[in-house]
Amino acid sequence: MKHDAKSVPRRKSRPAGYPLSPDTPIYRTTCPYCGADIYYTLEMKHEKKLICLSCLKDVPNPHYDPSDPRCLRRALRTGISVFICVAACIVAAWLVWRYALPV
Repeated sequence: MKHDAKSVPRRKSRPAGYPLSPDTPIYRTTCPYCGADIYYTLEMKHEKKLICLSCLKDVPNPHYDPSDPRCLRRALRTGISVFICVAACIVAAWLVWRYALPV
């Protein structure tokens, strides 16, 4: 039985960055290299790149916002900077207490 192309309802393709349906938190984007669909949740929005499981290449994440202060990499860099500054102050205070102050 053959169907006419107009008689078969086609599923509307949603653009990247929108959920598959209103009641699911699963999003879809397309790999620009192999054309495969990549499904992800909003928990991945802080990652700069997504990995295509078909061709194993990095794909830009449409939800990644580098100016977002809650970005994991920025938070990690800020946390490491604060740790280094605090450690340097503690070492400097210890050196002053140990060698500069008379006992």
